[in-house]
Amino acid sequence: FGMSPKTYLLNLKMNYSGDLLLSGLYNTTQVAELCGYDNISLFYRQFKNYYNLTPTEYIKKYKSKK
Repeated sequence: FGMSPKTYLLNLKMNYSGDLLLSGLYNTTQVAELCGYDNISLFYRQFKNYYNLTPTEYIKKYKSKK
């Protein structure tokens, strides 16, 4: 895939978490848990690094586009 397994897994988790957040069915803590995070701070940090937005900012930016 042209990337390390760790990077590939992170991409999968972040794409899935973005979809779950935009679905409106789960809060951020639930999304983190569904994506395999035991530590919500780690989820926030990785989400922010990946999207350059917090989960709340991500929802506000993309919710109206779906």
